[in-house]
Amino acid sequence: RAGQRQYADAAGTIQLAALSDSAVVDSLIAGAAAGWFESAGDRGGALTWARMAVQKSPGDAGSWLRIAMTLRARQDTTPEGEAAVRRYMTLSGDRAEKVAHALLAENLYNHGKTDSALALVTFAAQDTAYREYAAQLYLQAGRDAFQHRDVEKAIALLAQGRAFAVPAQLPAFSNITGRAMLLKLQSLLADAEETHSCDHAHAADSLATLTERNLREGVPFDSARTTMMLASVLPGFKQNAQTAIMSCRAPGAPARRPATRPAARPAPARRP
Repeated sequence: RAGQRQYADAAGTIQLAALSDSAVVDSLIAGAAAGWFESAGDRGGALTWARMAVQKSPGDAGSWLRIAMTLRARQDTTPEGEAAVRRYMTLSGDRAEKVAHALLAENLYNHGKTDSALALVTFAAQDTAYREYAAQLYLQAGRDAFQHRDVEKAIALLAQGRAFAVPAQLPAFSNITGRAMLLKLQSLLADAEETHSCDHAHAADSLATLTERNLREGVPFDSARTTMMLASVLPGFKQNAQTAIMSCRAPGAPARRPATRPAARPAPARRP
């Protein structure tokens, strides 16, 4: 049946065979049956038979990977998935498929090991099939950093992940980058106002331009909030940047005197 691609029939037949005589199920049959159940769309059956396969043959790398992939598809976050993918990678070594690196990266990220997760998913993205997956993980990492107000880290992570993004992901990258830049711009303007530094003032002006570009590109991702920022928040920041440029001074330059009229000189005394 499996040879004729009748996977549901094949899965049902092996299930009956195992119920009638469990001795007929060896590691090879169990591993094959897991594939038949998976092809038939029965993830529960695939998981059961993959577990059976590794019990009978702990060195069955393919069944360990199937366990990890099936648990991930079921959104199972128990330690079994990470243990399974690690076992697969140990058995496979340099021959490990990129999907395993991607799965382990997701597990590590969910446990707060962001740097290790991103290193793994970057490696997985050498296979173009996983570039979109890598972009999504970078996007999540950048978003988390932004929510924790770690603006510099957020901008850096989003810039790295953007290199892997497909067109459909770009508005999200631009939107979150623009919002992070908006926070950075606010801080930079405060520095410029306090120090009257021309470097800070010009940096703020350039950042305002980049912020506007990203927010406009990110409108499709979150139109209502982003449109409000473009209309109500950013114009004031841009005006403040221009004001900072006009009132700045170069390093070492004396402070500008207030723009007031000089005191009038007393009128000359009249001769008698």
